[in-house]
Amino acid sequence: MGRLIGVASATVLVLVVGAFFGLGAVRQVEVQPAQPNTLSSIDVTATTSYSFTPNIFQQVATNSTIPVSFTDASSLSYTFTIIGVEGWVVPRTYSSAQILALAYGSAHPNLVNINVSGSGTVSGSFTSPGPGWYEFLSTEAGQFQLGMYGFVAFGENLPANLTTSPREYVVSFTENGLPSGTNWSVSLNESTRSSVSSTITFEEANGSYLLHTWDVKGYLSYANLTTLNVTGAPIGVVVYYNAPAAGTYFVTFVQSGLPLNVIWEVQLSAIINGTTGPGGISQNYFGPTHTLAGGISGVENGTFEWTAYHLSLPEWPIASYYPFPSSGMVIVNGSSVLIHLTYRYSYPFAFDVEGVPASVPVTLQIPNETVTGTGPGGYLVMIPNGTYSWNATAPGYQTQNGTVSVQGMPESNVREVSFQTAPSTSSPPWAWIEIAVVAAVIVIGAAVFLLGRRKGGSRIGESEASTAPSSPPPTQQPPSPPL
Repeated sequence: MGRLIGVASATVLVLVVGAFFGLGAVRQVEVQPAQPNTLSSIDVTATTSYSFTPNIFQQVATNSTIPVSFTDASSLSYTFTIIGVEGWVVPRTYSSAQILALAYGSAHPNLVNINVSGSGTVSGSFTSPGPGWYEFLSTEAGQFQLGMYGFVAFGENLPANLTTSPREYVVSFTENGLPSGTNWSVSLNESTRSSVSSTITFEEANGSYLLHTWDVKGYLSYANLTTLNVTGAPIGVVVYYNAPAAGTYFVTFVQSGLPLNVIWEVQLSAIINGTTGPGGISQNYFGPTHTLAGGISGVENGTFEWTAYHLSLPEWPIASYYPFPSSGMVIVNGSSVLIHLTYRYSYPFAFDVEGVPASVPVTLQIPNETVTGTGPGGYLVMIPNGTYSWNATAPGYQTQNGTVSVQGMPESNVREVSFQTAPSTSSPPWAWIEIAVVAAVIVIGAAVFLLGRRKGGSRIGESEASTAPSSPPPTQQPPSPPL
């Protein structure tokens, strides 16, 4: 069989040989960078995760005796078998019986076959062919299907369009406890899938995966494990959902923005008679959701204050992930509550306040962040990269405002805030003196006017009396008769 030249020729040959052998779909193989020098030997190891390390060899010497060192890193049996078909990828659908017929049949004898059983190293050798590439695999039952295969190229590099992908297995999740048609979600590492049916499936290669089951409003989820291991077989996981006890409810927080597997914390405290009650529910968690419920029982109706804390990690001594919003009030009244948080990688920005006495309260506001204090000094806020408007207020002083830009954590992340006394809205003392003087003048003038009016009225009365007609004289009585 001739060597393939170029990608198009390789495609034709795969189709022809596939028809001859009854092959299915072609697997993809990831090509590693070419070795700069010609290889004169092959050292390969069978790992405990059913794989070859390395799984690709390029620029191996042609028409030469090639020593092989095959190491077993586990206690199982493996083979290192180079299939004798040049330029061809063995279909992933091949069964163990088909693999045996292909590797040990007379139609296309293998180039080399070395067996190991138990930990240790076995040596062998073979005569390499001319330029071309071949697949190698383990013929032990089921191992090819688990990902034990690789490729070797003699006198050349592997084709650029050849990409490897290890075998994937179905990982299925089945929910238990949710009403029919409820949307629910599961995350494996950073991949999240949702469904309104009772099953969610992933296809994953061998390896370990972080498992997160999302709480649903009014339901608390648990799957009894946080790490899922795929080891060459399908996996089924049941995700149980519990409703709260009668008369109680769940407060569920859903976060976004945090790196994978980073712990975050939320606290929930009841407010009684306007005061936050002692204690409260505070829990650490990792994953996309966090339900504060006081256990499976839930919380009763009431008003609660909640706080989401920023992350204090050694690798993030100053800049860190901060939640937005970071606190708030929630009222539980006959139903469970869902609260969304967004964590953003934030940097410190300092506002240097001056111009106010130590006893004056100061409030500094920036979008999604409010900082309060008293008097002058540094007011620190944590904000992500971007441009933001801000304002600062203090009783009796003019409001200060402006914009700031954050790009990482340079020394310029400082803004001076200089307060100035606000213009007084009350009248100054001299204004009151003017008002008093004017009022006095008005009063005195009015008094003089009234006095003058009173005196003038008497004179008028006398004049009227002199010009008025006289009263008739009194009637004289006749004298009394003499006795």
